[in-house]
Amino acid sequence: MSQLYDITLKKIIKNIPKRFLKLLTGFEEGKFLDTKFPVVQSREPDLVIELPDTSIFHMELQATNEKDMEWRMHDYYSLIYQVRRVPIHQLLLYVGEAPLTMNNGIYHNTLTYSYKIKDIREIDCIELLSSNNPDDALLSILCRMENPIATLKAIRERFMVLPEKLQKDYVIALRNLSRLRGISPLVAQEVERKMPVIIDISKDEVYLTGRQEGRKEGRKEGQKAGHKEGRKEGLHEGLIIGIKCALDIKFGKSSLSVINKITEIQDFNRLVKIQESIKKASNITEFKKITGIK
Repeated sequence: MSQLYDITLKKIIKNIPKRFLKLLTGFEEGKFLDTKFPVVQSREPDLVIELPDTSIFHMELQATNEKDMEWRMHDYYSLIYQVRRVPIHQLLLYVGEAPLTMNNGIYHNTLTYSYKIKDIREIDCIELLSSNNPDDALLSILCRMENPIATLKAIRERFMVLPEKLQKDYVIALRNLSRLRGISPLVAQEVERKMPVIIDISKDEVYLTGRQEGRKEGRKEGQKAGHKEGRKEGLHEGLIIGIKCALDIKFGKSSLSVINKITEIQDFNRLVKIQESIKKASNITEFKKITGIK
């Protein structure tokens, strides 16, 4: 599921929120560079920006503690430098919930290499909320918050002045990121229900990715079985995976009360109707009422 957060985070970061970039680099602007490098082992950095002083800022986003991350960072440094031949500033930005445990470099007898590593919670959300940029406000949900409700109200105020289409996009992004902090219900309470927009979960990029993964899993299971019954079981499993993902995205932890019951349902047609009901329900209570799940 950590890959799903990448969709939202990379999309925000590539808008180059000025205040956020200045907090990380000292500059408010930069130029994006191609992040694909021709090597035998495919490597694509999360973010590579040419700063106004011609140096390169490279940032990786991590929602989980990854073993040997320092070696991946070293690979990126080498690849970028061979192409650009200018000073490189590297940052590993951790956005996860668990304590940060990754190393900030490699210290061998024949190799010394280091980079900056930062937990996004080291940034006070007020720093970003003081910006008029909606992307800065969006990222503040991951930063240090003394009062989550007050923070969400401030974010909502930034979103309210946007065109309706952009409001929807930002609310969906906020919902996705809030799952990293376990405050999806607060987002629903303080932002979604108090804004004049209707969010269609079926158009949510993260939801679509989860649904696609579920379908892939279903096809994979069906292929393994090698006959019609196996394919049917695979599609059934894939549909359940898609429903779980959609419920978690839209209702957060409150969906746990129904997920186990949905897993036990064998009627494929009923599962299809349950999946369609997710779009219609505004909360988990309404979802239970529509589907008849108690």
